[in-house]
Amino acid sequence: MSDDGLYQALRRADLPMGIERWRLALLPGIERPTGPDEWAGALVVVEQGTLEVECIGGGTEQFAPGNLLALGCLPVRALRNCGDEEMRLTVVRLANQTHASRSTRPTGESTS
Repeated sequence: MSDDGLYQALRRADLPMGIERWRLALLPGIERPTGPDEWAGALVVVEQGTLEVECIGGGTEQFAPGNLLALGCLPVRALRNCGDEEMRLTVVRLANQTHASRSTRPTGESTS
């Protein structure tokens, strides 16, 4: 499957049973504290804007639209919108996964 095909599969309306999806949007300049447990087992696609990921050690990396991430594999401390437009992520994972920091998804994000 090509990168475009994988991206489209994650965004499709009819996800297979047992897969959950939610979306996260951050306005320019907003930082959202987080941790790796919140993202365990999830694939994250940057849909719009520039995502900056800050790790516990202080290092940062920026990601552009179309980038696919596994944030649960990183010692992530915060997500930040470092661009000048709204940053949007689409997140998918198995619905039956359990996480220490939350029951199903980050508070305030929408499912679809």
